Amino acid sequence: MSTHRFDIETVAHDIRFEDFHRDYFLPERPVVIRGIGEKLRRVEDLSIGNIRAKIVEKGLATVNTYWFEGSAEMAALLVATPEIVTRELEDSHCRKDHCRLWLNGFGNFTPSHYDGNMLYVFNLQLTGRKEWRIVSPHTPLRNYPLSRAALFNSESQWPAVNDSTVFSDFVLEEGDMIFLPPMWHHSVKATAESNVNINWVATRKSGHVDSKTLQRELELLKFALVQHKLTGRTQTLGLILGAGMKGYLENFAGVGWDFIESHTRSIKLHRLATRLLKELALSGYALKDSLKLRRQSKKQPLDSVKDAGPADPLKAPSPTR
Repeated sequence: MSTHRFDIETVAHDIRFEDFHRDYFLPERPVVIRGIGEKLRRVEDLSIGNIRAKIVEKGLATVNTYWFEGSAEMAALLVATPEIVTRELEDSHCRKDHCRLWLNGFGNFTPSHYDGNMLYVFNLQLTGRKEWRIVSPHTPLRNYPLSRAALFNSESQWPAVNDSTVFSDFVLEEGDMIFLPPMWHHSVKATAESNVNINWVATRKSGHVDSKTLQRELELLKFALVQHKLTGRTQTLGLILGAGMKGYLENFAGVGWDFIESHTRSIKLHRLATRLLKELALSGYALKDSLKLRRQSKKQPLDSVKDAGPADPLKAPSPTR
């Protein structure tokens, strides 16, 4: 099978919810909704400095490693929530702080990964322009051990693909929104001087489409569940699987251990040993590539939501995506 690059589907901004739900949400097919954000803006001045000041002034966000995270109120300050987003969230596991705000300057790059908590994502390009590469969970990239981050490609920022990889390269223009289903690897590069994105994230209650990446994720979660039941101690493993997020397993998908147990019942114990061996086999690559990743990645955490940053917001430390 040769490398398969596909053109991501695009639809008009007025797509009906029923059509979106049937054709894209349920079968977990990524799609770009063109121009949906053009009439949703609620703030005229969408400069990074003004946005930072607004969310800080109102206390609407908490600090995460690479983004501002907050409730729907934070997003509503800047943009009206699209109907298809609202209706999908209503029937999903949705945490209170389910919105993310990304503020990026030119060239900011997010290395390839798939999201934790089995999240699906609606990502609205409020201002600016970003280049994306997404990879099907049926033809997954190799990851760092116990991580959702793809092994680094030293030849290019974009992840390397092989002869069986199903992937798509595309551009998200200002006003566009992508629906990214769970388990899809994605890497993103900002190509405008100022880039503002709003994300809404949630987890489907059931009905996930089976894939190699999903099976890997479930095997890792099953391993965590077994350790939890045997020892009651999963803090270290939770930090690893959650990329440093405290309480990751205890609050998985906003539900916790009940969600993990109900979704991993089909995973037999003998598969856990095989999974751990596969993860350990990649340790050598991880040690070598982690040094390259640190040198070439430009990700920096936000300084503080208590400080609106320097006069020129594009010189402020910026998150990714």
